Amino acid sequence: MIELNGRKTEWEEGLTIEKLLKKQNYTYPMIVVTVNDKKIDRAQWAEYVIPKDARVLAHHLIAGG
Repeated sequence: MIELNGRKTEWEEGLTIEKLLKKQNYTYPMIVVTVNDKKIDRAQWAEYVIPKDARVLAHHLIAGG
């Protein structure tokens, strides 16, 4: 299991940030992701494997006016 934005979710071997966001239907174009309080650059999402029991935060950046 991992924690995604405060909720427990399934973990699997080889789970990358990119796979996790697709599985969770995160479609916003501007998202910032941290894993165990470390910001992960978007360029690394396809390769960065999330460790078991990690705490993942996906922040949607929304502009308003």
